[in-house]
Amino acid sequence: MFIVDYKKLLGKKELTLETDPIKIFENLDKESSIGGLRPSQEHVLKRWYEDYKNKRDVIVKLPTGQGKTLIGLLMLQSVLNETKEPVVYLCPNTYLVAQTVAHAKIFGIKTVEFEENSPFPIDFLNAEAILVTTCKKVFNGKSVFGLRDSLHEEIIPGAILMDDAHKCLDIIRESFSFIIDKYQKDKSINPIYKQLWDIFKSTLNYQGHGTCIDIENEENCFLAVPFWKWQDNISDIINIFANNKDNENIKFSWNLLKNELKNCNCVISGKKIEIAPRLISISQIPSFDKAPKRFFMSATLTEDSFLVRDLGINPESVRQPLRYDILKYSGERLILFPTNVNTGLTRLNLIKWITSISNRNKNFGVVSIVPSYYKTNEWKSLGANIATSTDVIQNINFLNGKIKIKSADNVLVLVNAYDGIDLPDDICRILVLDSFPDYTSLMAKYIQKVRGDSKIVNRQIAQRIEQGMGRAIRGISDWCIVIVIGNDLTNFFSETKKKQYLSEEAQKQIEIGDTLTSAMIEEGATLSKIEETIQQSIDRDAGWKEYYKLEMSKLKGFTLDEDYLNNSILEREAEVNYMNGQLIKTISTIDDLISKSESHDDRGWYLQLKSTYLYATDPTNSMDVQIKAYEVNSRLSKPEAGLRYSKHDAKGKNRAEVISEYIRSKESRSSLILAVEQILDKVNFGVDSDRFEEGIKETGELLGLISERPEKVSDDGPDNLWFIGNKSYWVIECKNQVKLSRDDISKDESGQMQNSISWFKNTYENSMVKPVFIHPSNMLSSVAHLSDAAWVIKEEQLNLLKNSISSFYKSLPDKRSLSEKIILDKLIEFNLDTSHLEKYLVRVQEHSKG
Repeated sequence: MFIVDYKKLLGKKELTLETDPIKIFENLDKESSIGGLRPSQEHVLKRWYEDYKNKRDVIVKLPTGQGKTLIGLLMLQSVLNETKEPVVYLCPNTYLVAQTVAHAKIFGIKTVEFEENSPFPIDFLNAEAILVTTCKKVFNGKSVFGLRDSLHEEIIPGAILMDDAHKCLDIIRESFSFIIDKYQKDKSINPIYKQLWDIFKSTLNYQGHGTCIDIENEENCFLAVPFWKWQDNISDIINIFANNKDNENIKFSWNLLKNELKNCNCVISGKKIEIAPRLISISQIPSFDKAPKRFFMSATLTEDSFLVRDLGINPESVRQPLRYDILKYSGERLILFPTNVNTGLTRLNLIKWITSISNRNKNFGVVSIVPSYYKTNEWKSLGANIATSTDVIQNINFLNGKIKIKSADNVLVLVNAYDGIDLPDDICRILVLDSFPDYTSLMAKYIQKVRGDSKIVNRQIAQRIEQGMGRAIRGISDWCIVIVIGNDLTNFFSETKKKQYLSEEAQKQIEIGDTLTSAMIEEGATLSKIEETIQQSIDRDAGWKEYYKLEMSKLKGFTLDEDYLNNSILEREAEVNYMNGQLIKTISTIDDLISKSESHDDRGWYLQLKSTYLYATDPTNSMDVQIKAYEVNSRLSKPEAGLRYSKHDAKGKNRAEVISEYIRSKESRSSLILAVEQILDKVNFGVDSDRFEEGIKETGELLGLISERPEKVSDDGPDNLWFIGNKSYWVIECKNQVKLSRDDISKDESGQMQNSISWFKNTYENSMVKPVFIHPSNMLSSVAHLSDAAWVIKEEQLNLLKNSISSFYKSLPDKRSLSEKIILDKLIEFNLDTSHLEKYLVRVQEHSKG
């Protein structure tokens, strides 16, 4: 076979491969339909080659739809050509792997994939093609790329790239976790779950007796194992996992966690147990840790400081990402909050209205993102299509087919799909964000619960919300309307201090929506006004488009929250020093974080971390610090000694004064109503015990009462305590998890109330007590007994109380016209004054002895 030797004809021993990514692109054998690089792509590639090529960590930060995939492929090809080393392109899932490979083929870039049960592709090892694979292929305890301290050969690529870096980070965290399901595939109890439960049941019972019972009953709730109990039992824990290292729940994480278990947190629910390290030991993945070049593709809406804390990337890459400053936003997004237009609109009202819009407009898609399958019920009852995790793509393709024949008359509901899904153009012209986003990870749920007022956690939540909003804008010319429903999510957007955690782009879009909301309120505050506004966008009204462009042109562009980045650096530094045995440095760093904390939740969190670090060498001092942490934030782990209940001072502000201060703390009437409804939403039979008890505490505060949760700081105190006035108190025991069909109060429940009555009489001498159950029944069982008369708030009375509180707040005038007299008169009008509160109580009855 005759082969022309072009090296000889060119007079070269070796062909020189181009390293300038723009020139590489120009020389590619592209499909004929492909044009040149976009201005944003050309700018970023030129800047990288001239100024960033020698930097190890580089973040490419561009809006969705600006061709980050091609940029990443060309950067990798440049490194491959220059170094003759293999390079890797990582995607979050196999769907995006296929998409990236197809994309590369169009441009003439050679890529390879792993074939099932096959070794590395030879073209990858020979640096003749870019390997495109999933993040999980690299980051797992049996990685074919090798692990630190393993006998397996380490494959260190010349460059590694993470596409959708934040989604990849979620996958990496999961790979560094044990997730132990309660039940095995054959429906039998998982022995690992049972062994861990047996070790920690007593301490969890102390942390939250009611929640512990709920966990045993497999309710949707969880508790964290206190760090001291975890450390005290670490030998047994290691043995449990070592003896089960081939278990499906463990085998792909065992090698990553076997030497890190002592530095893990553990959260237990009725469905599973989750164990994860406080900090990912990323050095165990040499293919990432030792790679000379590491590239991260990031959207403009996302916060990149997490990459510094968890992956140890250079903070300078966050301070100076590669971006295209001329393009300050992508696409057109109209964000509307119907409840801010009319506070009387319920979630169900809005679901019915949105469904009717979908039924009438069949040439585009209406898609709703909900946080859980539970939230799909109302949509499903109205004919919506509910996509599961296994058929999302099929449902989207089906919707697209219906749009093409103008028959898309049903809403498509996606569960927890805040990232990883593309809904471009007509597939989604109306996107509904329904209710506050939830996490599937127990660890993430736990952190959100205990650091609810934290800047760090609120930024993570804001980012998750923005990722959801970004599903429907997939390019600069794309557009959609985002409708936000659910009191909790609407309230998040309504608070200025929460909105600041969103990107500048999203804040401006909400500002535009708020301006339109004010105009709608002036015109009548009806759903028809909202729909008319939506229709203007759908009809591509020239005035709307010009107004949007004018307002969005005022964006300043990329800004960095330096304080947030510094916190991420310090958190990593503290943990790394601790893992390296440098306790003095660790405590110094954590003290710095404590002193800088802006919220009680963060201060308590860092105090608990300090207590964790001290425990192994100084348990006495550790527990002293933990007491301080718990006093600051009672959602943290409760110390087993040293807590003292502080009897409150009944002398203070009157109820009207307290209520007035609460109202004036809210920015607007709509934000006040949303905050009230969000609290009342917690107070329902069947919800998580801890959430319910916190809701009862906050409901008491809405009434202007002194309201506490004594059990949080006293072993035998009641769930809740309301000071009604004039030395009169309600001692409240919450039994909201009891089935509504239950027809009596059990002996255990009456015994718990008896203990609470005794606690009250010992603590508050010369005061009057009214024992109150929240329970479906007001009848004592035949074997139950109480020494004092008692009362019950049954479901009917609870709903009456909630409705009265809601109506009371909605009836109040603007705060400029508000006075304490008006508040007192309104309390009487809605039967919420002290003399009428007993209207919501039913007397406990004993079974007749006959």
